Amino acid sequence: MVNQGLLDAPVFTFRLGDGEGDGGEAVFGGIDDSHYTGKITYVPVRRRAYWEVELEKVRFGDEELELENTGAAIDTGTSLIALPSDIAEMLNAQIGATRSWNGQYTVPCEKVPSLPDLTFYFGGKPFPIKATDYILNVQNTCISAFTGMDINLPWGSLWIVGDVFLRRYFTVYDLGRDAVGFAKSA
Repeated sequence: MVNQGLLDAPVFTFRLGDGEGDGGEAVFGGIDDSHYTGKITYVPVRRRAYWEVELEKVRFGDEELELENTGAAIDTGTSLIALPSDIAEMLNAQIGATRSWNGQYTVPCEKVPSLPDLTFYFGGKPFPIKATDYILNVQNTCISAFTGMDINLPWGSLWIVGDVFLRRYFTVYDLGRDAVGFAKSA
């Protein structure tokens, strides 16, 4: 589409909806200003194979984990947050999740309002999500979005940041800047 000159600009954007009544919207060739609030923060793509940006650190409540050589693939095709297994286990333990027979981690739903925020740092800026984002309530079963997946590449590890993050943040995939933009979803 870009090479054929079909787009006004070499960008595409996603605003994920928060329920059945609002599925969200993808826009090709421009940015719909009604989809976000505030300013868009652009973060350089670290590797072109994915829309992968540098994940500098994460904060869970008052605890911070500095990361080195860690990428985050900003992936609309992934529902959860896939991260190294040891960190997923640690986070699931921190929220008091128990592993069920099918490998999913669940927490008592009444506990969700008291759980801390999880904050991702991209481009030196914080992007927090709430427990109601990273805990999915599926038919009154509260499921943790933290799933272990060890993707160790020669240039570092990779997290896959999916829909639980993207419902809160509007994203711009900008080929011209070779960057991913983030802003609070409207």
